[in-house]
Amino acid sequence: MGTQFSKFAQVAGIMLAMALTFSCSGGDDKDGGNDPNNGGTSSPSGSSPSGGGGIKYGEMKDKGGRTYKTIKIGNQTWMAENLDYDVPGNDTDVCYDKDPANCTKYGRLYNWETAMIACPSGWHLPSSDEWKVLANYAGGTSIAGTKLKAQDGWNADGNGEDTYGFAALPGGYDDAGDFRSIGYRGDWWSSSAYPNSADILSINSFTEGVNITSGGKENVRSVRCVKDN
Repeated sequence: MGTQFSKFAQVAGIMLAMALTFSCSGGDDKDGGNDPNNGGTSSPSGSSPSGGGGIKYGEMKDKGGRTYKTIKIGNQTWMAENLDYDVPGNDTDVCYDKDPANCTKYGRLYNWETAMIACPSGWHLPSSDEWKVLANYAGGTSIAGTKLKAQDGWNADGNGEDTYGFAALPGGYDDAGDFRSIGYRGDWWSSSAYPNSADILSINSFTEGVNITSGGKENVRSVRCVKDN
């Protein structure tokens, strides 16, 4: 009797140990997204496009009360949309081809003097140096265009990665009364100016980089405001 009981006890002990082992190894990991080795999908802030996976948008209002998304990139906080504020009392901010649908999609185009007063309190038109800081953060001028361009809205296979949520859109420009390049090129004013021209940041569909050049102040281009430090 004692021998049978002893054998029974041994078998029961083995079965209990196996059950405990199975229980410990087969449970669900409820925090699964945080471990890169278990197929999780979480990613660090700023590593995913278009506001997903860690990008957190803020918001600001223009002088007319319209709300826009904003995004912090490095130590700078930018508008994440092109400005579409109709500055009162002038005709130097326009929709591309005078079509309001283009303002809705790409924002308004401003001559330089109007661009200088278009940003709301607490925000300003970026200097050329501030544009360079953004480009350098996005990998340098040779690849920053791809990182900053929106994932759609560009023609000729020119869509970008939108790595940081900046979502640059190609609003085109007007040069001496001739609207050009909507869908293919975006030009954004800077506050850095010369007697008859000012610096602009330019991105187009056909290259990966950005270009900082200058254009006549009388022409109209897009505006992104950057937050005051």
